[in-house]
Amino acid sequence: MTTVKAPSTRPLAQLGAAILKTPPARSRVLLAVAVFAVIVEFVGNNLGLWWITVAAGIAVGLLFRRGALAGLLLGTVVAWALGIITQAGGQALGIARVLSAFALNAPGLGWAVLVLTFVYALILALCGAWIGAAARRVSRSRRPADDPRPVTPRPALSTEETGHV
Repeated sequence: MTTVKAPSTRPLAQLGAAILKTPPARSRVLLAVAVFAVIVEFVGNNLGLWWITVAAGIAVGLLFRRGALAGLLLGTVVAWALGIITQAGGQALGIARVLSAFALNAPGLGWAVLVLTFVYALILALCGAWIGAAARRVSRSRRPADDPRPVTPRPALSTEETGHV
């Protein structure tokens, strides 16, 4: 005996539900986050908003999980490199040499100034992602007030366990 299925009345709704159920591939998340970071951070840095890197990190930490951190770091390095190159007019290493001559009395360490700049940018992005991920975890762990499950308090630590008197 064969059965005939009736055609669905809402095929687009079923397709949308199927797309939402499947998690995006890591490469797509990485690429999307990297493009987001490049655009937001490049524009922000050119406007003098250095803290936009932290804000982009917070947004990525709040919204994404897998593949997002690598995309954020990749996008941050690309955005800061593009910003340095465009603002320095192609003379980034020469300007870094002058800066190292003034600050370190060693004009040959211009490359170190650029490396420290990128490390600083990555630290800003990582701090923002950490704050965003922590906020996401806190918001998910909060329960509504009408939750029927009892709240079990943590046992207090004794002074022997903590070492404090």
